[in-house]
Amino acid sequence: MPAAQRWAGVVQKHPVLAAVVSAAAILALAAPALAMNLSFPDESAQAPGTMGHASYAAMARGFGPGFDAPLIVAAKVPPGDGSELASLRDAIAATPGIAGVTPPVISRDGQAYVTGPNAANVSFANLIGSRLPWLIGVIVALSMVLMLVVFRSVVIAVKAAVMNLLSICAAYGVLVAVTQWGWLGHVFGFPEKMPVTTWVPVFLFVILFGLSMDYEVFLLSKIREEYDRTGDNQLAVGRGLAATARVISAAAAIMVVVFLSFVLIPDVSVKQIGLGLAAAVLIDATVVRLVLVPAVMELLGKANWWLPGWLGRLLPARRAGALGGDEPTAGTPAADPVVAR
Repeated sequence: MPAAQRWAGVVQKHPVLAAVVSAAAILALAAPALAMNLSFPDESAQAPGTMGHASYAAMARGFGPGFDAPLIVAAKVPPGDGSELASLRDAIAATPGIAGVTPPVISRDGQAYVTGPNAANVSFANLIGSRLPWLIGVIVALSMVLMLVVFRSVVIAVKAAVMNLLSICAAYGVLVAVTQWGWLGHVFGFPEKMPVTTWVPVFLFVILFGLSMDYEVFLLSKIREEYDRTGDNQLAVGRGLAATARVISAAAAIMVVVFLSFVLIPDVSVKQIGLGLAAAVLIDATVVRLVLVPAVMELLGKANWWLPGWLGRLLPARRAGALGGDEPTAGTPAADPVVAR
């Protein structure tokens, strides 16, 4: 019996314990994501000795701290009222995080805006933060529809989406813990604590959801084929995991090594991409696919394949061989192959 099938048997004998422990581990890894801060790192976040950091240090010595992140405030004040400008300048100077305030310059149009590259970065970060849930919702909904059509199971479609989201959230949590909190930051080449680059969560989500769904479809296709042959959910999960575990593990190992190589690049945003991708693939191919999936499918039993009759009539019929082979009725053993001698 393959080692993966033996492992599936161990998990299936203790499904509640396996599900609780694996889910708790994933949620613990994902928890730091709740504290994620988005911003654009400047050259000060580059590793010492790089050209970017040297350029920042030279400019900071020449022009003072904060020169590369200015906030430009345009305020409308009564003509000739210098006290208003003085009060505004004092209020800005007293704001935490402000390195210095330049003397005010009188304009002709009397507008009132906050602008400049730093203000643009803040606005973009807020925009990403507000639109990211919509992006996640649309992609998850579409993937569930596709899984429903392919596997003709409401439970499988929902479970696949949830499992993929858990992997991605865990990757976000690892990224926040390393970059923002500084846990093992120097091991991965981050010179200091820093926020997550604004565009990194979006970039990570679209790639990781596709990778996770690829693993899920590969695993579930084999499990579904075995279930159609035998009608035994436990046997199907064990055989499906045994048939795919080696391929999934090998592919994941290759991708983890490739993605971790990104941390050798000086640019901290690229480091974050590599770290997030490697963490998600590692968690998805081990904790999720080897523990959580067989445990949950064991607990659900034949409910894994539940599909309401009215919904089944609306979905396109699944063709024979759609998942890689002929599909006899569940519970009907497949005929043994005839070997010519």
